[in-house]
Amino acid sequence: MLHAATTIDAGYHYGYGANLGWLDWRGDTANGAVIGEYVCSGYLYPANVGWINLGSGRPPTASSIKTFRPATLG
Repeated sequence: MLHAATTIDAGYHYGYGANLGWLDWRGDTANGAVIGEYVCSGYLYPANVGWINLGSGRPPTASSIKTFRPATLG
């Protein structure tokens, strides 16, 4: 199954974090964020800190993550 490199709109792909600076949600377009209905995957790129991994897009148990526990976060 082929997946899009990113689901982030090319015209609206920046966000700002006070401690991170500007984040590029499209990454390098081969590794950008993929936002699904229940889970996220891919990477964000804030130049001040480097790549942030959002996970694989596959939760370890069940079809979606229902609680936020350290073991289930990407």
